[in-house]
Parts: sequence; C-alpha cells; structure tokens
Amino acid sequence: MHQLITAKAIQNRKSSLRLEVLAVRGASGPRRYGVRHLSWQADPVFEDLESAVTGTAENDAFIVTVKGGIDFDSAQDLKEVLAEARRAETPRTVVDLSGLMFADSAVLHVLLGAQREHRAAGRRMVVAGPLGQTVLRLFEVTGTSDFFTMAPTLDAALTS
Repeated sequence: MHQLITAKAIQNRKSSLRLEVLAVRGASGPRRYGVRHLSWQADPVFEDLESAVTGTAENDAFIVTVKGGIDFDSAQDLKEVLAEARRAETPRTVVDLSGLMFADSAVLHVLLGAQREHRAAGRRMVVAGPLGQTVLRLFEVTGTSDFFTMAPTLDAALTS
C-alpha cells in the first residue's frame, strides 16, 4: 500500500524545490519511505558548489563527513561511502552533515536507503549536525527526521 505523506514546495531567494514523500507499508514489514524529486531550480551560487564525501573509522564509529553541496549527480559518492561504513567493523556510523550547504532529494533517498541497510545489518546510524537551513528544511518538509537518530553535533553523535 502506498500512502502519500507529503507533497510540498519550498521556495526562498536561492532555490525552489518540490518533493513528494511516499510511505510504503508492507503486509508484515515496517513503514518504508521513498522520495520522488519532482522539480528543482537552484541559484547559480549553488550550481558551482564543490562537494566532498569522506569516510574514516575512528575508535567505535565510522564517520562519514559530507561537505559542500550534494545533488543527484554527486549522491553516488555518498552512497558508496555509506556502503563502506555499513561493511566496517565499527558498531555505529555517524553521518556528519554539519558542512553540507546544499542537499536535494537524492541525498535524502541515499540516507533513507543507508538507514534501512544499517538497521537490517544490526548497525546503528546517527545523523549529526548542526544542520544548515537548507538541509534542515529538507528533513522538515519531508517529515523524515523521525526515521533517523539525529544528534545536534558530531561529539553528541559519537557519545550517543
């Protein structure tokens, strides 16, 4: 069964974004989320924003650090590092989004998939901030923040 959770548009001086978030509930499984990216127009300032996704294993966490801007074209980098994190021998993955200036629905789609994969593998995944306005708004508009374990800072995520 598919249930439309939200279809919202965000507009500000820098960009406009329209998303639909679907919830899919199986007969015996938990609710799963899917994101459809309908339209996006960005200010040229964000079009040239460089992105960087890195992963490092430290003590009891694999830290995925995301900086700059991640969109459909660069989301594969995030997906690959999150897959590496899931395979790591650390008890948790911390996704540090404090340096993420821009994100679209592709990022959310990758994070939702990684969260499902981590849970299926019995691994913990924590999203760390502080989140920028654009990223925070993406979670708010789609109503998906409750699907993740969120921490206000990287330090808080490492100790949760």
